[in-house]
Amino acid sequence: MLGRRGGDQGDQERLEDPEVVDRMLEEKYHMPFEDFYYILESLEEHRLVEAGYDWDEIYEDFGKWVKAAQKLGKLKKVDEEMWERVFP
Repeated sequence: MLGRRGGDQGDQERLEDPEVVDRMLEEKYHMPFEDFYYILESLEEHRLVEAGYDWDEIYEDFGKWVKAAQKLGKLKKVDEEMWERVFP
């Protein structure tokens, strides 16, 4: 059992790695963070729900993905692109 706990800790650390989170969610939603972020910021979450994703899970994943994106430096770029779309 002692070895199992070490495995759990390793799995948890891996799931907190921003690159792992980014890649997992990109594969899950079949889109990059930037597109997912744009959908939620545009209040078009219904598109994801209609595609079969769970409403609560979308928001939980969004929180995880935003944290990962911040650590990877993606969020600032997304924010800049969003404002360019709003105010060209």
